[in-house]
Amino acid sequence: MKTIEKIRRIAFMTVIAALTAAMHASCNSDDDNEPAAPKAEALVTFDGNIGENAYFTYLSKDDGPTLTLYSSRKMPEDINKGQRMVISYNPGTQGINNSGMIELMSYRTVPTEVVQVVPTAEAQAANAAMNLYEIYRTGTYINVNATLPIVEGRTFSIYADEATMESGMPHLYVTTTAPTGDAPYKLAVLSSYDITSVWRNPSVRGVTVHINNTSSDTKTFEFLK
Repeated sequence: MKTIEKIRRIAFMTVIAALTAAMHASCNSDDDNEPAAPKAEALVTFDGNIGENAYFTYLSKDDGPTLTLYSSRKMPEDINKGQRMVISYNPGTQGINNSGMIELMSYRTVPTEVVQVVPTAEAQAANAAMNLYEIYRTGTYINVNATLPIVEGRTFSIYADEATMESGMPHLYVTTTAPTGDAPYKLAVLSSYDITSVWRNPSVRGVTVHINNTSSDTKTFEFLK
């Protein structure tokens, strides 16, 4: 029994010491560091540097609300209006669901391409393999997340089959090209495709997007208005 009581006392003292150390570390943390700023992340379109601010448009999934965000941190001159990018920011007092001034913390540009109408054979030949794990629409953009080999000089394209343009459901083909060579590493790559010229045609009720998807047997994706 004495042995058991001794073990219990040792265990109790160990717990107390651990709690004391944790409380001490917490107090030091509060003293030494400022509270972290709220952070949000969004895929946006750069609308240009206007006056003293950089302006961005955020399009919600499908046809959800459109927000206008602006920051006193301007974009470099080599970033063109219409460039898609992922921004990390502090939304401020208006919150993440409202337009307004933001504190831009960081950004990364996203490959951005505009749909091109081409002959059927050319469109159907645009079928480079892509390990797809996400595809979705935000307004007039199709956004694609895929794991791809890291290769310098990779490009992306989206083609519309001209023979389907009057069908009500045009067929679009997403592809990528890259220089040949060893690529031992892969990376998740987000790319965004502007289909405004197709989507806003009054006769169009949606689009069928083709991707040579290697992650599953699903290779066509329909998006309806």
